[in-house]
Amino acid sequence: AQSKSTETAKTTAPKRDYRAVRITAAPRIDGVLDDAVWQQAAITGGFTQESPKQGEPSRRASDVRILYDDQAIYVSAKLHEVSKDSILRELCTRDGDSNADWFMLCLDTYQDGQNGFCFSVNPSGVQSDFKIFSGNLDNSWNAVWQSATHIDDDGWSAEFRIPYSAFRFPNKPEQIWNLQLGREVRFMRETSWWSPFNPTINGFMTQAGTISGINNIKPPLRLSLLPYISSTVEHYPYNEDGKSNYTPNFRAGADIKCGLNDAFTLDMTLVPDFGQARSDNRVLNLSPFEVRYDEQRPFFTEGIELFSKGDLFYSRRIGATPSRFYDVGGDLKNGERIVNNPQQTQLLNSTKISGRTNKGLGVGVLNSVTNTMYAELEDESGGRRRVQTEPFTNYNVLVLDQNLKNNSSVTFVNTNVWRMGDAPEANVSAAIFRINNKQNNYAVWGSARASQQYNTNLNNVVVGRRLGLGFGRTSGKLTWSLTMTDNDKRYDPNDLGYQSNNNTRDMNANIGYYENKPKSGPFINYGGNINASYQRIFEPDRFANFGTYLNGNATTKAFHSIGVFGAFEPIVTYDYFEPRVDGRFYTYPKNYNGGSWFSSDYRKRFALDCSFNYRVFDEPFSRYRFNWSVGPRFRVNNQLSFAYGLDTYSFINDVGYTTRRSDADIILGRRDVRTIENVLSSKYIFNNKMGFTFRMRHYWSTASYKQLFHLDDNGLLADTDFDTEANRAARSTSFNALTIDAVYSWVFAPGSELTLVWKNAIYQSDDVTNIDYITDANKTLAAKQTNNVSLKVLYYIDWQNVKNKFAQKKG
Repeated sequence: AQSKSTETAKTTAPKRDYRAVRITAAPRIDGVLDDAVWQQAAITGGFTQESPKQGEPSRRASDVRILYDDQAIYVSAKLHEVSKDSILRELCTRDGDSNADWFMLCLDTYQDGQNGFCFSVNPSGVQSDFKIFSGNLDNSWNAVWQSATHIDDDGWSAEFRIPYSAFRFPNKPEQIWNLQLGREVRFMRETSWWSPFNPTINGFMTQAGTISGINNIKPPLRLSLLPYISSTVEHYPYNEDGKSNYTPNFRAGADIKCGLNDAFTLDMTLVPDFGQARSDNRVLNLSPFEVRYDEQRPFFTEGIELFSKGDLFYSRRIGATPSRFYDVGGDLKNGERIVNNPQQTQLLNSTKISGRTNKGLGVGVLNSVTNTMYAELEDESGGRRRVQTEPFTNYNVLVLDQNLKNNSSVTFVNTNVWRMGDAPEANVSAAIFRINNKQNNYAVWGSARASQQYNTNLNNVVVGRRLGLGFGRTSGKLTWSLTMTDNDKRYDPNDLGYQSNNNTRDMNANIGYYENKPKSGPFINYGGNINASYQRIFEPDRFANFGTYLNGNATTKAFHSIGVFGAFEPIVTYDYFEPRVDGRFYTYPKNYNGGSWFSSDYRKRFALDCSFNYRVFDEPFSRYRFNWSVGPRFRVNNQLSFAYGLDTYSFINDVGYTTRRSDADIILGRRDVRTIENVLSSKYIFNNKMGFTFRMRHYWSTASYKQLFHLDDNGLLADTDFDTEANRAARSTSFNALTIDAVYSWVFAPGSELTLVWKNAIYQSDDVTNIDYITDANKTLAAKQTNNVSLKVLYYIDWQNVKNKFAQKKG
C-alpha cells in the first residue's frame, strides 16, 4: 500500500473506537460470511480516502466485524463493489505486489505509536504481512495465520483468524490496542482507511483508532519449530582434467522460535542452509568504495527491526568470503596447487532475542558464530597442507531502545567482533536519540558513535568517533531539515557494519513540499525537494565538495507518474578518495546533471517504466555521462506475467584511478566505461499457495583506457611516461555476469513450504576489453558455469496446535 508511512505523529481528530465481542464457538474461515456468530459483533465501516481524494469518504462501502476468544481474534470484512468484474485479483507470491484489491488489519498492541503488526489479503486469497517499527517496514516478517476470501456479484469478502501466537501483546486483564483497517479498490486506485490517515502528517499507527473489549486473554506460549531437510546437487566444471564435477550434498537443520514471555522472543537457526538465497547482482567496481549487497538470507531479513537501529549492523559480514581468500595464491610453494579454497565462511549457528517491555524498552541481542576456514594445498608428490583463511569468529549485536513521550526515543547500540588466535578484534558503540514536540511536527535528532579496533595482541587500540545532529520540521506539506555529521579518519565500523568512507564533515540543508489534495489541475498529487550539501575533509580540515540537488514528482489523474531531477556542482571541488592515498586528492571539475523518469499505470495489462539522465563536465576533453533505462511489463492474465528491464550507462572520457608506482606517483586514466544490464523476470502463480518465479540477469561492463596521467600535487592531470599503449591495454577490463534463479514453491500447510530451486551462474573477467557487446556476451555463454539444483522442505510445528490436538485426544 502506498500509505504505509510509518513515522509517528499526533493528530487532533478524535480517535475511532471499536468494541470486540467474546465468543465461545469460532466461525469457519472459508470467506463466506454465513456463520451466525458474526451477527454478535457490531458492524463498523465509513472508510476515508487517503488517495486519490484525501479526506473524502470512500466511494465503496466496507462492513467489518471483529470477534475474539481465548485463542485468536477473528475478522470479517464485506467489501462492496458494483459488480464482480470490477474486482481486480491478480495472483502473486506471498508479500508480493500485484494488480489486485486488498483488505488490511493493523494492530499496535502496546499503543506506542511506533510499532505494529499488519495482516492483509487480496481477493485471490494471497496473504501479506509486515511489521511497522519506528518509521520503517519489515516486509520479511511472516506470521502463521489463516485467511480465506470469496467473490460474489456485489463484492468480495474476507475472513481472518489471527492466533495470539502470531503477535505480541502485554499480559494484563484488559487489552486496548491501536487499530487500523484499510482497503484498496484497485480499478479506481482508491486507498482508504477506517481511521482517517493523512500522509502529510508524520505517522501511521498514531493516526489509528482503537479496539477495546478484549478482556482476560493470556499471551500463549509462543513455541514453534521449523525443521528442514535439503538436498543439493552442484555442477562445477572447473577440474584441471577438464571433467565435470558433480557435488551432491544433504543437509538437515532447524529454526526455533520461542516466546520467553509475553514480549520477548528467542530465534535460533541451527546448521543453517542459505543455498537457495537469490544470486547477488554483482558488478564491476571501479570506485574506491566497497559494493554493498542486499541481504537475501531469511534469518537475517526477518525480525531485524531493532538491529537496524543506527545502521550499524551489516549482516553480510557474517558468513562472508574469508578475509584471506584472495591471498592463498601468495602462500603457494614451488610445485604446489590449490585443491580447495571455500568462497564462503561456514555459519555454525545464529541466535537473536528481541522484544519490548510494557514500559516501552526494546531489547535486542544477536549472536552468530562462524567456523575456522582453511584452503587446502597439494604438492607434486600428493602431500597436502592447510592454510587458514578465516579464524573462528563470534559476532554480537546488542540494542536497547527506549520509547519516550511524543513518540520520541533514545537508543544504545553495540556491535562486537571477537576472533580466535592472532587476529584483530573490533567494538562499536552508539547512542542515538530522536525528540519530537507534542504536536510531532518538529524534531531534533542525533547520535554519538565510537569504534575501537584492537591489534592481534590486544595491546594497541585505534579509537574513532562519529557525531551527528539534525533538526527540522517533519510534518505538514512544507518540511525542512538541517543536519551535520562529523566522521573522523579513525572511525571504522566495518567489521560488522558498513561505511563507504570516513574522514568527512557533512552539512546538509533540505526543504520539501508535498501536495496530496490539489484544488485543480491534472494531478492528484505532486511534490519535490531541494537539498544543498557542503562537505569538508575532517583531517586535515579542507574543503571537499558543494552541490545542490533537486527532484520533483507528480501523479496524474490517469495514474501515470512522472519525475524530474537535477544536480548542480557549480564550483571546482576536491575528491580525497579516488587517489587511494591518504592526503592526496583529485581536483574535480564543475559538472551539471539532469534527467527525468516516467511510470505508467500498473492497472493496465501493459505498463512501462523509463528514465534518462545526462551529466556534463567542464573538462578540456569532452567528458559526459549518459544513462537511460526502459522497463516494459506485461500481464498475460491473473496468473502469468513478464517484466523486462534494460539499463545502460555510458561514461565517456571519464577519469578514475588506475594504479600507482609509489605514493608520490599516482596514475589516473581517461577511459570509456560502458555498462549494459538486462533483467528478465516472469512468474506463473498456480494458486494462492503455489507458484513459479524466474529471474535471469545479464550484466556487462567494460572500461577501455584512452590515456594515462600522473596526478600532480595540485590534483591535476599531468603527462607521464607510463602512458603507453601496452599499459593502457593492460588496465582495460571487462566483467560479465549471467545468473538465473528459478524457484518453484508450494505452501503445503500453514507455515510449511517446499521449494525447488535451480541456480545458474557465470562470472567472467577479461584483462583486455572486447568493446563489442555481442562478442563479450557470446564468450560468456561459452564459458564454464556453475549449476545448482536444490530441494528444501520446511515443516512448521506450533506448540499450541500440538497441545490442542493432545487435549482433543484426551477428551
